[in-house]
Amino acid sequence: MDNYIPMFRERGFSVIVPDARFCGKSGGEYLGLSYLDAEDSSAIFKWINDCFGYGIPIGLFGESFGAAQAII
Repeated sequence: MDNYIPMFRERGFSVIVPDARFCGKSGGEYLGLSYLDAEDSSAIFKWINDCFGYGIPIGLFGESFGAAQAII
């Protein structure tokens, strides 16, 4: 996803690029579209809202597994 960060930043977006469980440097024992992955995403949204306030627009972008996770 590193290739996309400049594109979004140039357009004025803040960017968070988390690793899914068992991807990149995140750790974990297995890869799967599961409740725990959705829980991780919810925790990220909560953190964003706690830091910047509720009601701010949040967009999602992903490829492959990341796109599936964005849909979930």
